[in-house]
Amino acid sequence: MKHTEFEEQAEEFREEMLVQQNLPEGERAYPESTEEWPHIDAVATCRTEGCPVEGQPYPVSLPVPVNGIYQAVCGRCGQQHTELIAEFDDGPVNLAPPPPPPPPPPTGPGEGEPGEEGPPPDKEGEDPGPPPEPEEPGPGWPGPPGGGEEDSTEDHQP
Repeated sequence: MKHTEFEEQAEEFREEMLVQQNLPEGERAYPESTEEWPHIDAVATCRTEGCPVEGQPYPVSLPVPVNGIYQAVCGRCGQQHTELIAEFDDGPVNLAPPPPPPPPPPTGPGEGEPGEEGPPPDKEGEDPGPPPEPEEPGPGWPGPPGGGEEDSTEDHQP
C-alpha cells in the first residue's frame, strides 16, 4: 500500500470518529477497542541518549490516532520515540512527530531583538550608584526589634 492510500483511509476513519463524537451520547457507536481501529506496522527505535535500548529497532503496530499524531513511548526509558518508520510501497516514512525546537537562548537586559528597548548592559568598572533607599514602614508597624520606637500594637487590640 502507498503512504497516500493509507493516509486517505486513516482520514476517513478520523472523520467517522468526529461524526460519532458529535452525536448524542446514547447514539454513539465507537469501536469496542483500539484493536478494531485501522493499524500500521512500523519499526520504533529509541534515540534517547543513555537508554539501555538506544538504537535498537523493534516492531510496533500503531492504531490510527484520531488527532493524527502517531506516538509510541520507549518501554525502558519512558521517552517519546522520535523514530517510527513505516514501510510503504513508495518508500519508508517516519510517522513520529518532529521533536520540539530547542528553547531560545536567554537574553539579558539590553540583549533583546533589534528595536526592543531595555536598559543598557552594565559597563565594567562603572559605579552602579548608591543602594536604593529602604521603604518607609506603613501604619501599625511595631518598630524595630528590641524597642527604639513606641509599639503601635494598641491600634490592633480588639
